[in-house]
This record gives sequence, C-alpha cells and structure tokens, in this order.
Amino acid sequence: MNEFLIYRSSMIFQLAFLLLFLPLTKQKWKVIMGTATAFILTSIVDYMNFDPTVHMNRLLNVLLWVVIVQAAALFLCRYSDWRAVFTVLCSSNYVMIGNVVAEVVLVFCGGMARALTSQILIHATLLYLLVRTVRKNYLMELEMANRKWNRICLMPILFYITVYGMTVWPVSIAEVPNICGALICVFLLMGFYYVSLIIGIAQSRNEAEKINASALMEKYTEGILHEARTVRNHQKLLAIQRHDLRHQYALIKSLLDEGQYDEIYQLLEKSGQQLESLKEIRYCENSIVNGIIGIYHAKAERAQIDFTYKIDVPAEFEQAKDFGFATMLSNLLENAFIAVCKVPDSQERKVSVRIEPKKEQLIIEIRNNYFGKLDISRETGLPVTDKVDGHGYGLVSVSNYARKSGALLKFRPEGQLLVVQYITNL
Repeated sequence: MNEFLIYRSSMIFQLAFLLLFLPLTKQKWKVIMGTATAFILTSIVDYMNFDPTVHMNRLLNVLLWVVIVQAAALFLCRYSDWRAVFTVLCSSNYVMIGNVVAEVVLVFCGGMARALTSQILIHATLLYLLVRTVRKNYLMELEMANRKWNRICLMPILFYITVYGMTVWPVSIAEVPNICGALICVFLLMGFYYVSLIIGIAQSRNEAEKINASALMEKYTEGILHEARTVRNHQKLLAIQRHDLRHQYALIKSLLDEGQYDEIYQLLEKSGQQLESLKEIRYCENSIVNGIIGIYHAKAERAQIDFTYKIDVPAEFEQAKDFGFATMLSNLLENAFIAVCKVPDSQERKVSVRIEPKKEQLIIEIRNNYFGKLDISRETGLPVTDKVDGHGYGLVSVSNYARKSGALLKFRPEGQLLVVQYITNL
C-alpha cells in the first residue's frame, strides 16, 4: 500500500494547486464540499486500485480519477469551460513530477519515508515557485476574453499520457528502471513547453496592451483636437460677431433717431440669441480632462445615453498631463459606455461622472447601469460578468496605473448599477 500513500499525498497537493490557480466561486460551501468530495472519492478509487482483493484495471483507475478531479474543478471554478480543463491538466502535470521521483526513490533507494519525503519536498517547492512567479498573472489571464484555452489543452494531455505510459501502465517503472533517462528528457520537454507558453502569453498580452494603448492614444489626441477645434471655431465666430457689431451699432443708432423702439428690441433679442450660441461648453478648467469628457458627452448624445456630469478639475492638476491618467479615465468611461449599451431598455441607459477635489485628493466616481450578473473578482479586484468573457485589458490597464500611481481603485455593484471610484492625491 506504499503507492496508496504517495497518491494520497499527491492528491492533497493537486487540490491545493486547483484552489490556488482557479478563479473560485464565491460560495464557500461549494469550495469546501467540492474539495472534500474529490479527496474522498479519489481515496476510494485509489484504495480499490491498490487493494489486491479488488484488482481494478489501472486504465479504469486513471479514467475515474480524471473524471472526479475534472468534475471538482468545474464545480469549484467560476468559469465552467476550457479554463477549468486546462488548469486541471496543468495540475496533473505538476504533481506528476513529484510522483515519478517518489517512485524512482522507492525503486532504487527503498524506504517509504524517503520516497514520501522526496515527493512532498518536490511538490511543495514547485508549488511555492509557481505561486511566487506565475499565479497572479495566470489568474489575470483566466479573466481575459480573447484567450483560446481549448487550443492549448492538447500538449498537457500528451505529456500526461506519455509519462503515465512510461511509468505506470502498461508497465511500471519498477519493471523498466532504465527508462529514467527518457523520463528526464520528457520532463525537460514539458518544462520547455510551459516556458514557451508563458512567453507566448506574455507577448500576446503585450501586443493586446499596445493595441489598447494605441486606441486610447487616438482618443487622447482626439480630445486635444476637440479642444483646439472648439477654441478655433469660437474665435472665428467671435471675429464674425465683432464685424457684425459695427453694423448693428450703426443700425441701432439710426433706429433710435427714428424712434423705432420695437425694431431695436427685436434686434437686441436676436443679438442675445447669437451671443448665447457662442457660449463654449467648459466642463472644467483642465483642458485634457475637458477634452476627454467632451468626447464622451458627444458619444452619449449620438448613442442616446443619459449622460450627467459634475467636473471640477483645476487647470494646474499635474497628473492630467500624464498620458497614463488620460488612458485610465478614457478606459473607465469606455467600459461604462460598453456596459450601458447592453441594457435592453434605452430609458435605463445612464452614465454619471463626478470628478472633484476633496481634502487634497481628487475623487473620480463613475456610475453606470449594466445588464446581467456581475461580481468582483477576489483575485484581481476587477468586475467580472456571468458570461465567459470576464474582463479585458482596459480594466487591467486601469488597475496597473492605479497601483503604480498609489491611487485607490474600487468597484462596487449596487443592484444593477456599477459604481467605480478612483481616488488620487492632487
């Protein structure tokens, strides 16, 4: 029954891997029940496998194991899709290394204590390194909308089948001990695959972030151009108005001489309306923020979104000159508009923006309606929907900028209203 203890130890670490690397459901009872059930059921399957009175087929044993662990992952994970499948495959590859080392120690050195100690040390060391180096980014990637997780499941399956075929079934490593060299090559190849995968995902993310930054740069430039066009148009209109005032002055003087006061009143009324049309919409004194709000105000009018605002950003606010700040504000507004456009009832499509200083801090608060279910991820602190798309690079960019600039970023659902708060020092 030595192998039974090795497999039980392995299962503990595999479940720990899943609990650490899956975006878990918020229902704690499901997490506890799913984990406990998986451990108990796999214990029964392993006991039947190693009990000489039962003689369970090894292939049937591994199939039952796969079904139980995969079902547990789908039960625990917030996303019951290929993301859970891929994470289970990674967890199986992870524990496979320690299991094989334990089997090798058991065959060549003897002693259950040595084998179990070697296995636990390898499992614990690998898990610690994985948590420190890749866990945060991996959980963030699981929230992304554009990753094709089903396409990268094949290689982990092939690695597992290869190692299982070399060490367990149809022959065990005890029967073919000289296979250790080939196993080392397989593990090196597996390591190379995962390193390449991590590099590929990082490059893909960088590319997506560049595309997102490029799109936001266009909005940033559009905001500046919007401000410039507004100023230029008003300068032209004022020049025309100054030219017309000379003629209006001469006409009023002539009408006064003739005593035609009603005509003078009508002329003044018309001039007042023209002056009112020259009134420039200024959301705040800061030109960068003014341009961004102006873009989304115009967008709201085109999309028939109820857009309300209260903006008070001083002209000397230094952070506004940082492209990262403009990117953050544009990202938050863009996400609010995307969410509100999905609301079926056009009368309920509302976005409100409040930006104002308070006690040496600048508070940005954006409220928007949304449709469907929405939760806040415990791993990233960002909102995720009940759909498979999670959230995108825009919100990740906002989170990164907030952390970099020492700002406070909060997302808070209130019924079918999402409240976003961004608080930074002036």
